[in-house]
Amino acid sequence: MDNTLMNLLGPGDPLGDPLAQPAPIPPTGLLVSAQNGFFNGPSRFATACQPFGVRQQIGHFLYIADRVAGQIVVVNSNTLRILQRIAMPDATELAMSGALNLLGVTQPSLDRVSFLDIDPASFTFHQVVHVTQVEHGPRGIAWTPDDEDILVCNEGSNSVSIIAMATLDVRKTVRRGLDRPFAIAITPRETNFGFQRYVYLAWILDRSGHVTLFESGPNGVNGWGFDEIIWRTPFVFPNAKAIQPDPLSLKPSVWVAHEVRLDANGQPTSQLGGAVSNLAVTSALPGVIPLAFGDQPGLRFRTLRIEASIGDDQLTGTPTDLAFDDQRNLGILPVVPEPFSVDALIPINGKHPVRQVNGTPFNTNEATYLFVPVQGAQPGQERIDVIRIIDGERIDTDPYLPGVQSIPVPGASVVANYFRQ
Repeated sequence: MDNTLMNLLGPGDPLGDPLAQPAPIPPTGLLVSAQNGFFNGPSRFATACQPFGVRQQIGHFLYIADRVAGQIVVVNSNTLRILQRIAMPDATELAMSGALNLLGVTQPSLDRVSFLDIDPASFTFHQVVHVTQVEHGPRGIAWTPDDEDILVCNEGSNSVSIIAMATLDVRKTVRRGLDRPFAIAITPRETNFGFQRYVYLAWILDRSGHVTLFESGPNGVNGWGFDEIIWRTPFVFPNAKAIQPDPLSLKPSVWVAHEVRLDANGQPTSQLGGAVSNLAVTSALPGVIPLAFGDQPGLRFRTLRIEASIGDDQLTGTPTDLAFDDQRNLGILPVVPEPFSVDALIPINGKHPVRQVNGTPFNTNEATYLFVPVQGAQPGQERIDVIRIIDGERIDTDPYLPGVQSIPVPGASVVANYFRQ
């Protein structure tokens, strides 16, 4: 599906002799080379090639919002050949269901979200199957990992619409503490991982630089989640641009692209250039906590802080987006159904960020690199910085030039990978 980076970051040099190369570094945890055909690697000897080791068709369709033309452009995700153009006025941002069968498209000038059927086996393939009216200026959109809800940031009305997957209609609108929300990331219901609170959290980024936290239900009698906004960061992410879930953490955690490096308490440091920061729930009272009569929305024994912040000593400009590599992942394993899932989850390659191995939860995507498009001093000088996540160091992408090189991509402002929300 939307796995641009996976197509670009394939196996090693196909002309190299694999017999003379060191064995690939195995992933951490229980990730093994058999989970992904790339790890078998190419070989000039046919007998040494494993099935799908030389060429693997990963995904088929890449969807691009062409807002100027009012279209969704469908591209072959391997050859990048344009396959189809679908009329979609003011198509702005996209989100894909966990079952990979629907694409949600926000249309700010029309105050609506259109849902496009992207299941090749469907009779309505590449047709709009539902249109949902929301409040003014919808922009950012994200699907819960288990296909329970779709959340939409209505920047023009300081609200977030929560669309039920079961009906594709708005079930609730929240607005507490919001200030022009424009981007959103959702971390999954913590069942037998994280702090086992059994709610999902939505992290809402607004133009003022605050992140606002929404906690899912069920609420009311016998409930254990407020289904409401529960917290707003007391600090800001200056000139914030993007937010994405942290693929490596089983705790609720996100990365934010912004300016001015922050310390652990969210206070600005002396580094005033570009920054990317990791905001996480670092501690919490574990387990389901039933709601009591009169309880008001709040963190309820959670603590949040900045776990990491990478500044302009590594980044070469102001970031505009962020994405992760998908080279090592457990996508071949089935997604474990959750009680609140509405859609039938696909057997493999679903976008849920957690997989179970013999009953033990692991993060699906064992990303190594963070890709950050940054603005250049002049138009046409945009580039992509590649950051090694484990230590926050920018890595050299061109050993033939002196210094630490980024990837020159004039005009780049958005990056996407398969597991992007």
